[in-house]
Amino acid sequence: MLHLLFKIGKERYALSCRRILRIVPWVRLRRLPLGPACILGLLNYRDHSVPVIDLGQLFEDAPTLPELSSRIILTDCPVAEAETKLMGFLAAEVLEVVTIDPQDIKPSGVHLEQAPCLGPIQIRDGEMVQILDLQTLLPADLRSALRENPLSLDS
Repeated sequence: MLHLLFKIGKERYALSCRRILRIVPWVRLRRLPLGPACILGLLNYRDHSVPVIDLGQLFEDAPTLPELSSRIILTDCPVAEAETKLMGFLAAEVLEVVTIDPQDIKPSGVHLEQAPCLGPIQIRDGEMVQILDLQTLLPADLRSALRENPLSLDS
């Protein structure tokens, strides 16, 4: 299975390429005042407004610092039952796309209720790579905030 390897802080993670649509450079975003700190802002992608989540802020409560290898990972992200949304995730270092053999994936040995997205691990180049589950990556309150809420222009 193809996975995208990237870093959040100093740790390496992987995300299945099944729902990844594109990887784009970190560009200027439309800021969202009063929004959660992990929502960096909105990306204008082909005339669509795409929310971008800072994975550093989401995982480590520390903003991702701009680096040459920082990228926005565009995904078809699940936000509700049978509802997906075009979403961007900012990672500090996008490393490479690799094939991970299912036989090389091992249980992490721990399951955290508050972080169900943390999946099994693979040892790669002497380092642990934790596989993330896009289905459960966003906490429920954040998924709710990102669902479509059409504005009424009649008000």
